[in-house]
Amino acid sequence: MRCFSPVLLFLLTFSPLNYAATTAQLETARDKALAYLILQQNGDGSFGKQTELRVRTTSEALQTLARYGMAQSHAAKAAKSWLVNRSVQSIDSLAHSIKALVSVGASPS
Repeated sequence: MRCFSPVLLFLLTFSPLNYAATTAQLETARDKALAYLILQQNGDGSFGKQTELRVRTTSEALQTLARYGMAQSHAAKAAKSWLVNRSVQSIDSLAHSIKALVSVGASPS
């Protein structure tokens, strides 16, 4: 009978391959994350609590919604409307807004 070292047995038993998520588990996690994101949306369509970061936060949230096929959702449309109607105070905010608007197929003008 052949003996295996305790280290080898440990590696075989607790290999990362044993913990790989299935496609269904990944899809469920993604759906839960998107639902959580939408629940964080403010009543005015923006995302985030800090006023000075709302343009950036809303832009990132809108890009995330677009990336996962939700560009036409109510949440995305509300965020898009908020960004379009917001006057930006910096080049950074303008760049984030343009990037987000383009991600949902809107004209950034």
